[in-house]
Amino acid sequence: MKIKICGVKERDHVALLEKLNVDYVGFVFCNSKRQITIEEAKKISNGYNNIKKVGVFKNNSKEFILKAYNEVNLDIVQLHGDETVEFVKDLNIPVIKAFNLKDKTSINKILEYRNIKNLEGYLVDSAIGGSGKTFKWQWLKDLDTDIKEKLFLAGGISEDNLEEAMKVVNPIVIDLSSYLEVEGVKSPEKIKKFMKKVKELKERGY
Repeated sequence: MKIKICGVKERDHVALLEKLNVDYVGFVFCNSKRQITIEEAKKISNGYNNIKKVGVFKNNSKEFILKAYNEVNLDIVQLHGDETVEFVKDLNIPVIKAFNLKDKTSINKILEYRNIKNLEGYLVDSAIGGSGKTFKWQWLKDLDTDIKEKLFLAGGISEDNLEEAMKVVNPIVIDLSSYLEVEGVKSPEKIKKFMKKVKELKERGY
């Protein structure tokens, strides 16, 4: 089990995530209340090399994505929009493609993105990404192994249902954002509490 925390805007929070052995930190470059600029991302992430840096985009241009990737020294870009298979391939850098699941048939969209060499993950979230709402995890049970081995799970995950998420879905990465906030700002206390639960479950073999 790996952990990814998105929507980080403070240098102190990047430092805390690295200290707590969070695996990925996400910076949002698309229209969002969590949006930051390339310059801001550079300032808050510079010097933290033991955590993977993810840039979050939604229907941004290829030029802007590559500019952020290179200038912020991102490890991966995460695409939340209508980016096509061809667009993903053409980027030719590591990509996580996000999918908002409205019902079980939404999973069919994931299948279109199979066998893309630079695709490192399929992020599945509820119908409205970033809302902190869960969806029916049972929809994911029939996914083929090649997809499950790259599955990032988001949407309403907390200490209370983390173990269930691992039992039902067993994703490679758990992705959080809004749950770890107080009044729209990441809460160090909530992050520490969640990571304590992660440590407990890892010690039990998750």
